[in-house]
Amino acid sequence: MAKRYYDDFYNPRNIQYALSDKEERANILRDYSEMRKIANRRLENFKGTEWESSKQYQMNAGKYKKISDIKDDTELAHLLTELHGFVTSSTSTVTGLKQQRNRTIETLHERGYTFINKGNLRQFGDFMEDIRQRQLASLYDSARLADVFHMAEKKGVTPGALAERFSDYEKHQAHLPPEQRNSLKRASSKELWEGLNADDLYNSGFPSRSRKKRANS
Repeated sequence: MAKRYYDDFYNPRNIQYALSDKEERANILRDYSEMRKIANRRLENFKGTEWESSKQYQMNAGKYKKISDIKDDTELAHLLTELHGFVTSSTSTVTGLKQQRNRTIETLHERGYTFINKGNLRQFGDFMEDIRQRQLASLYDSARLADVFHMAEKKGVTPGALAERFSDYEKHQAHLPPEQRNSLKRASSKELWEGLNADDLYNSGFPSRSRKKRANS
């Protein structure tokens, strides 16, 4: 069994320093090997499920090299830091992702976004990332969700208005060739929330429904 270190130990600087000690080096190598086995087992469970296309899988699958393939201590220190971050994350397993998704949907429904469900949550994440210039790393983050929707409320963007724009987004995405999906125009920081009511936020070629209503009134 490898020696386990305290969580704060796992950063490249600490690891590289410890690698200079012969005994600690052996412990770190065993630690890396054991965590790598855990990570690979978990990632294997993602295959063939809806989570195989998740960021957790895409960012970690095939990333953690065998020790014999690691070129130097610098690379080892960075890989171990990232490996520890992955295996200690509550969303590094299929079960953890499902639980977090359920909590996320519950949070959204409490805030009035009842149009979001298990079937469209991932696409809603893509939609919000377009608005936020991909600054929203993951929808599976309750604190960040709260910040996003607090900002929407401050700008007067109601759940109903957001639902309309999301519906337009889904329809537009469905008509695009697969290679062009999610390649829409990014808004500038200034446009992020004003853009929820702007015709050119997604460069979609069609105005928002609210804009149409104003034009027809």
